[in-house]
Amino acid sequence: MHKGLVLIFLLILILNIGQIIRAEELNYNDDWDYGVLVILYGSQYGTGFWVSRGWVVTAAHVVSFQSYGKVLLIHGDFESYGTVVYVDVDHDVAIIKADSTPTRVHYFKIASSIEKGMRIYAIGYPYELYVLYGDIRKMSANPRGAQGMITWIDYDAMLAEIQAPIDQGNSGGPVISSSGAVVGLVSFAMQGKVGSLYFISTCDAIREALQRARASYQLDTSFVSLAEEEGGNVMLAAFAGALAGAFMIMLAGVRKRAR
Repeated sequence: MHKGLVLIFLLILILNIGQIIRAEELNYNDDWDYGVLVILYGSQYGTGFWVSRGWVVTAAHVVSFQSYGKVLLIHGDFESYGTVVYVDVDHDVAIIKADSTPTRVHYFKIASSIEKGMRIYAIGYPYELYVLYGDIRKMSANPRGAQGMITWIDYDAMLAEIQAPIDQGNSGGPVISSSGAVVGLVSFAMQGKVGSLYFISTCDAIREALQRARASYQLDTSFVSLAEEEGGNVMLAAFAGALAGAFMIMLAGVRKRAR
């Protein structure tokens, strides 16, 4: 009986540790879909995202770098006009004050930091979706999430590169970390000899723009570096090994007494 209980305990322990170690894996949250929307400026469109009631962030080039321009915000049946209240030309960030907010909405927190190697989702409306739907309102209700990674960062320039399949229409869309916080927004692509590189304005540029626009937003403080995360997993695995060893010794003692 003791042996059976010990084996069951060890099995539960191993399964729980596996879940904890896999906790860093990035799973898509369907609520994120309600945090993004189409930004229609004249005849061009891009992606934007909600950060608080009445406040939307997008890329400055989506609104042609124009402050105080009017935009149309679309997500499914929801439509509202908005006004561009702040533009950061250098870092390609624009802040929009919306006239109204949808009944169902997800507000993204802004990350406190970004790190090379982070796994991410880039959410938005690439041009291919518009071709597929042929209707911008239908498209807006079902954004695309492309999984990838942060591959390069220039902290001084508040610029980073992502490895994720995106295209025109993704511009201004949020780049989400495993905690669900925005680590950047899609900015531009550079065509090379054998492929394209995709760049984002980092969370530092977004926070700075929001502060200058005096827009309300929430800061995500749950950032854990990849090194800390890996160290924690190693310690947890070591603890599990020690605990398993202790139980095996205990089991051996039980067997000896049973004889």
